Amino acid sequence: MKLLEEDVYQLTEFDPDFMDFWDLYIVLKNPCTVKCTYEGLDHEFTCEKEKEELIYSLDETYYRTLDDLMQKGKIGEKRLSFIADDLYDFEVLS
Repeated sequence: MKLLEEDVYQLTEFDPDFMDFWDLYIVLKNPCTVKCTYEGLDHEFTCEKEKEELIYSLDETYYRTLDDLMQKGKIGEKRLSFIADDLYDFEVLS
């Protein structure tokens, strides 16, 4: 999905009003915070710059790389890739 997202955004501009889970591959390339909702509860993805590295987190659980976050990240006991279609109301906060 990462490569597909990168290819799509070579052809079109990113529109935050129509963001979904897979767009995090694009948005989290730069420091920011993204909020989304799952089962009525808000969750935050962050990308922070620490020294020369980018650090990623989901609800204060940290991951080494964006790929780690996208592949291993969980909300509760459910992997993000399994519940991707159930995440909604994405908003880039900063």
